[in-house]
Amino acid sequence: MRRDELTPSSATDLDCDLVADLASKVNERSECEGRRRSARLGGWLARDAHALASTIGTGFLVQACLVVSGVLAARILGVEDRGYLALVVLFPTVLAELGSLGIPQAAAYWLAGGRVAPRRLIRRLAFPFAAQVVVLVLLNLLLIELVLAEEPRSVLAAAYICVAATPAALALHYALGVLQGEQRFREFNLARLLAPALYALAALGIVLLPGDALILFTVAWVGTLALAAAIAAAAAWRRFRDAPTVSQDPSHRELLAFGLRGLLGSSSPLETLRPDQAVLAIFFSPTALGLYVVALSLTNLLRFLGQNIGLVAFPRTARSADAATARRSIKEFTALAAGVCLALGALLELAAPWIIRFFFGDDFEDAVGLARILVLAAVFAAVRRVLADATRGAGYPGIGSLAELAMWAALLPALALFSAVWDEEGVALAVLAASALSLAVLVVLVVLTLRRVVPEYSATVEQPSTAIRGEMV
Repeated sequence: MRRDELTPSSATDLDCDLVADLASKVNERSECEGRRRSARLGGWLARDAHALASTIGTGFLVQACLVVSGVLAARILGVEDRGYLALVVLFPTVLAELGSLGIPQAAAYWLAGGRVAPRRLIRRLAFPFAAQVVVLVLLNLLLIELVLAEEPRSVLAAAYICVAATPAALALHYALGVLQGEQRFREFNLARLLAPALYALAALGIVLLPGDALILFTVAWVGTLALAAAIAAAAAWRRFRDAPTVSQDPSHRELLAFGLRGLLGSSSPLETLRPDQAVLAIFFSPTALGLYVVALSLTNLLRFLGQNIGLVAFPRTARSADAATARRSIKEFTALAAGVCLALGALLELAAPWIIRFFFGDDFEDAVGLARILVLAAVFAAVRRVLADATRGAGYPGIGSLAELAMWAALLPALALFSAVWDEEGVALAVLAASALSLAVLVVLVVLTLRRVVPEYSATVEQPSTAIRGEMV
């Protein structure tokens, strides 16, 4: 029957049937898409849950070992020698972290992509590693002469012993980069835990030993670090997956360029230099600094969560088969970090008064307001860390560093302005404002950059041409 032969009521019934059929098909398609999305999410959780749980759990164990060794060192050494130990240990630690130039992370990226021959890539790392060892050891010796020349002989002796820790710390960074890139998370996490655990055991043994405690702790720290680096390096070299049929090995120039672009994003100077605490130490009373440090201690858990989720997000995203999968991985890890950190942050905001009174006493009650500001800042920082790590895994190492630079550009003037108006709370507000701005900048950069088809670096597809790569962030 043609439509022009239908009565008005029949035409209306036919239209209703057509609309009902169309609605039914739309509902079926929506349900199918929902089931597909749920299955994809369930597969992602099943694939990464063990890696995330083991990495986060290792982070907590590392912190527990550091608490044990830190308490023992403080009690045995006393205030002055504990400060000297922190100083001589700081030189090789910072030199190895920044002096690596991000090359271990670059190696992890190409290994995670699965398009390089692992043993050939490690052989290629030998030259930059050797050059870095020579330069960093010389820098360490120069720092000792410039900073510690007038200190007691025991301090100088400890500092020169710590020079041996520079190549050990650098070797550990390289070994961890290889294990992370290979996504061998069991060996990776054991290697992370080994040095702090051995050092905590050594600190327990020092209680029973006679002699200069500063020298003993220094030897224990250097020795356990060197042993951990040797074991991690042996584990990194011992077993590899089969080499790919089509190898796409990066050049020294590409490794260095990737590492330098992502260096600030992966190793935030804020956590090492702490300009907020420097402002309080210089311009405010020791009481203000003490309150601030206590408040800052409540943010450690959030920082550890962001760091450890990022350790998994980086190689998992680098392993993505195509750009769409990489974008989905970035969204999933960032959403996970945001959900976990927001929930934990809300809990810490509510429990801050009780936590501070229970662990630190009523004298630190004024730290509650500072803690609530810094916890919110830590939520932003943790989410930014995960987003930067996942984006670096997608082949865009420079985005996280740009966000870090934006944070510094906002933090320094904010510290000067806010601290003059609101004292120590102004310092915390400056950190909050800079953290929020940095996350916002990172989100905008990620959204704009991921619209491009070709990544800045590619470990899973053919390398883009120089002209295309030059246009990337």
